[in-house]
Amino acid sequence: LNHPNLVKFYGFCCQDERDLLLVFEFAARGSLFDQLHESDTLLVGNNPIKCWKIRLRIAWETAEALCYLHNFASPPIFHRDVKTSNILLDGDFHAKLADFGISRFVPHQATHVSTTPQGTPGYIDPEYYTCNRLTDKSDVYSFGVVLLELITGRKAMDVFEENEFKGNLAEWISHLSSNGRVQEAIDVSLRGNGPEEGELRQFMRVACTCVLSAPKERPTMYEVYHLLRAIGEKYNLTDENDDIPPPPPPVVPL
Repeated sequence: LNHPNLVKFYGFCCQDERDLLLVFEFAARGSLFDQLHESDTLLVGNNPIKCWKIRLRIAWETAEALCYLHNFASPPIFHRDVKTSNILLDGDFHAKLADFGISRFVPHQATHVSTTPQGTPGYIDPEYYTCNRLTDKSDVYSFGVVLLELITGRKAMDVFEENEFKGNLAEWISHLSSNGRVQEAIDVSLRGNGPEEGELRQFMRVACTCVLSAPKERPTMYEVYHLLRAIGEKYNLTDENDDIPPPPPPVVPL
């Protein structure tokens, strides 16, 4: 696999058969989790991750990496552990999807893989967790949680005691949405700091559709990629790494 938004694997080294070290490209900014939730560890001065353009670009580049795995790798690959700690960032804050330890190859034309659920609490697709049915929409769900972290600034397994709601981030957003209050969840550091209100609403809408409980109602990663691309058009985010063809034209009924 070779894609600018997948972390590069260079090789391995060992002193003996019990001491094996894998060698990957260096991610100068650590993980997206570090930047969102542990900002003091890797940054000096103002935190660039508060910049809407950088958050949007990270989302778009990660979506492109997953779209590549689902649609252009042969055979297709389901990552199975998409989360902010597995999205690494280089010195310029470009996203590098990492950690393929539990990823699965998918036979061509197969709609799902039956396997024991693995992944990280807060990111696991509920259907996959209950039915052992791994699909491309399982990665979409996990990526939706990443999008929610990017727009809310909250952790995936945060506990919202101040709102008398305890649960994971996706459940909290669903709770707010059912009461027409989802806009309250947007990170206050983003408001008035670059994005237009309409962009934030669009981004939140994409995130919410990714974490819908019914997999058939979620978009594909191909669709998510193009939705995020449309939001970021005015920021020229699509000038680099533009390897994915445009979506097919809509079918016009006769």
